Amino acid sequence: MTLNKSIVARSLALGVLGVLVLVSLGCGRKSWPEAQILAEEFGYKTIHAVREEGCLVIRTALDGKWQNMSRMLLEISDTDTDCPGCPFYPSQEVEVSTEAGNLMQEEEVLIIRLCGLNEGQTYRWRLVAYNVYDELGPVISEVRLTAP
Repeated sequence: MTLNKSIVARSLALGVLGVLVLVSLGCGRKSWPEAQILAEEFGYKTIHAVREEGCLVIRTALDGKWQNMSRMLLEISDTDTDCPGCPFYPSQEVEVSTEAGNLMQEEEVLIIRLCGLNEGQTYRWRLVAYNVYDELGPVISEVRLTAP
C-alpha cells in the first residue's frame, strides 16, 4: 500500500509540476506578429508652388516609401483673405494623375499642374495623398496660399 501511496504522491507531484510549467509558459505578452506598417509611410519633403499663365504649378518631393502612394488629390478653394488660422473648406477636389494629364513624376518628385484658374483670384489649397495601406490614413499637406 505504501508503494501505491508513493506512486500516487509522485504522480500528483508530477501533475502539479506539469500544471505549473504550463501556467508559467502562458505568462507574458501574447500577440500575433505585427507588420512593421510604420516603415511603409511617406510624407512631403518639400512643396513649392508658382502661378504661371493661369495655372497653379506645384512641385513636391516625397520622403519615405513614396512608392506606396496610391492616389493624390489637390483640394482648392478661392479666397479673398490670407487667414492661416481659418478652417479650410475646399470648393474643388481635383484627382491628380498621369492619366488626367495634370501630373508628371520623376521618381519621388511630382509636378502637378492645375490650369483654368482665374488670373486675379487668390487660392488656398493643399495636397492629400493616400497610401496603399489604408490603415496609415491620408498624408495631408499644410494649407497653402497662392496669390495672383
